[in-house]
Amino acid sequence: MSGPDIYRCPADRFLSLAQKQQGWTQRVRSLSMNAFLGVYSTSPNEGTLKGVNHWYTNYRQYLKTTEIQQPANTFVMLDEHHDSINDGYYLNDPDAASQWGDAPAAYHNGAGGLSFADGHSEIHRWLSASTKFRVTTARFNPPAFDALGRRDYAWLIERTAVKVGQ
Repeated sequence: MSGPDIYRCPADRFLSLAQKQQGWTQRVRSLSMNAFLGVYSTSPNEGTLKGVNHWYTNYRQYLKTTEIQQPANTFVMLDEHHDSINDGYYLNDPDAASQWGDAPAAYHNGAGGLSFADGHSEIHRWLSASTKFRVTTARFNPPAFDALGRRDYAWLIERTAVKVGQ
């Protein structure tokens, strides 16, 4: 794989009705980037320029890989659920978990791919049906978490964000 194909998981074979009608054979991308990495906006008042997440200001925003304290435990890109993917910016509230805001994909027999800031990647097997819900290619409507869904969420959040001052 090269070029734009690096942003699409080969296991993602889902197309919306509109994409099929237009003759698409595959989607452009299926990966999204951790929203706690990089700059959100270049506006002079933007908090991410000061190392604070735009949406969750009690969490750090990493602008350089050298700032990441645990690169082997901080994901950069992941397979995002087809019905959830919208902007390439993978974001969930680190402090509240009742259902996915943006959901990880489970294209790999109930598992999803992640790449990490230290350069390694892994396929992580999700525990809950509230994480491994089926693709509908319709409006995103994730199920509420069960106990295992909360464990899936906690596992991913632990690899997503760090509070300011930590």
